[in-house]
Amino acid sequence: MNFREFLELTEAGKNPVEINWKKTSTRWNGNFEIKDIEYNIETYISDIDVNFDIWEFKFYKNKSETQITGDFKSHFIIVPTIQKALEDFIKSKKPDCVIFLASDNSKSRKSLYNNFSLDIASRYNYYSVNPMLPKNDIVFGICKEKYMIDELKELIGI
Repeated sequence: MNFREFLELTEAGKNPVEINWKKTSTRWNGNFEIKDIEYNIETYISDIDVNFDIWEFKFYKNKSETQITGDFKSHFIIVPTIQKALEDFIKSKKPDCVIFLASDNSKSRKSLYNNFSLDIASRYNYYSVNPMLPKNDIVFGICKEKYMIDELKELIGI
C-alpha cells in the first residue's frame, strides 16, 4: 500500500456512508451499499420479558448475519457506518438498553462490539454491559441504569 492509498483509507474511516432507514416505534431497519454489496442493520425491541425496553442491534451482509469479509478497504467504511447507525439510534430513541449478540468465532466482531459498547456508554452516560455467555453467545451492550444490567444478567443465567 502506498502513501496515497493509506491516506484514502484514513479518510474513508472518517466518512460513513448514508443509511436508508425504515423506522417504526418498535423497529429500525436500515441498509447501505458499498461496492455493490448490500449491508443491513436491524434494531428492534427484544422479547426478553423485563420492565424496561431492551433493543437488539444486528448487522448483516447480504441479509445474512456474517463476518465482514472481502475487500479490506471496505472495512474502513463499514465500521464507521455501523458505529454511526448505533449512535444515531441511541441519540434518537434514548433506549433503556441495547444489546449486540456475537455467536460466531470472530474475534474481530467481538472486539468491535465491545469497543462500541464501551465508547457509546462513556459518551452517552450509559453503563456498559460486560460480555456475558448465555449458551454460545457473547452479549455486549449498554443500559441506562445498573439495575437493568443486573436484571438482564439474572434473566440469561449469568
